[in-house]
Parts: sequence; C-alpha cells; structure tokens
Amino acid sequence: MDSVKHNAQFVDAHRADFIQRVTVAMPLADRLLCEGMLHKEDYAYISAGQTRQERMRRLVDALDPKGDRVKCFFYTLLQENEPELLKDLEEEKEEEEEEEEDNYDDDGDDYQDNAEEENDEYGEEDEEEEEEEEDDYDDDGDDYQDNAEEENDEYGEEDEEDEEEDEEEDDYSE
Repeated sequence: MDSVKHNAQFVDAHRADFIQRVTVAMPLADRLLCEGMLHKEDYAYISAGQTRQERMRRLVDALDPKGDRVKCFFYTLLQENEPELLKDLEEEKEEEEEEEEDNYDDDGDDYQDNAEEENDEYGEEDEEEEEEEEDDYDDDGDDYQDNAEEENDEYGEEDEEDEEEDEEEDDYSE
C-alpha cells in the first residue's frame, strides 16, 4: 500500500484520538490554509470553535471531503507538531495487530471459534441451555418448582382446613 493511502487511512482510523489528544489545532489549520488545502470559510469555522476539541473536530471534519492527499499532508503536519502522539498511536496499532495475530492458530482459525466448536462436540451446554436453566431459579438460587410445591402445600393445607370449617358451619346451620 502506498504511503498516501496508508497515512490517509491512519488519519481516518484515529479521528477520535486526534480530537481528544492533539494539543493545538490552529497551527495545523494555518498550514493547511497556506498550502491551499483548506478554504477560508473552513478556517473561520474551525477558529470559531470554543474548545480545542471542538476546533480539532471541525478541522478533521473539514478534511473528509478533501481526499487522501490532504489527509496525508495533515499526517505530515502531525509528524512535525505532535510526534509523540503519532508514535503512541502507531505503537497501540502494532500491539492490537499482534494481539489479533495471537488469537489465531497456524491454520488461521480463530481460537475462540475453535473452543466453542470443541465445547459443542463434547456435549457441553451452550449459552441458550445455560440461560434456560438459570430461568428455573429465583434470585435466592431456589428452584421455582420447589418453591411452587411448598407454596401449594402451605396454602393447600389452609384451604382444606377452611373447607372443613365451612362444612362444620353448614352442619350447624341445617
């Protein structure tokens, strides 16, 4: 991949990082304006931002329609003005790529996918079955079925006693 495309993609990928972490937007906007890569109206809009994050957001937004060449130049400006930030972002990107590579076996299969397939092969329950089992229990960990039987016994006995009392009352009233 050529450097223009790579740098433009880097700018696109780290938009939020630039908004939060670039310390000053106006020197970048000044250079873009001087190079004819930013219109005066865009520059005025950027400079009207109330906070550095707002100015940076407006600057990055202004780059989107300008294309890869302007984004590549913006990357070059960042190298000059924010070298530590770019270094940190490049290192973070490399670490993420290494982590992604570590998640795959020699065949290029994702370890997580393989683990799930092995669990299914060996009869281990999947998440749906586990959720169904969890639904069988109340917040105290008691089985709903057991609770229902206890409640029936508890209330059922009272109902039988009430019925016997009702029958006795009927016998007296006759």
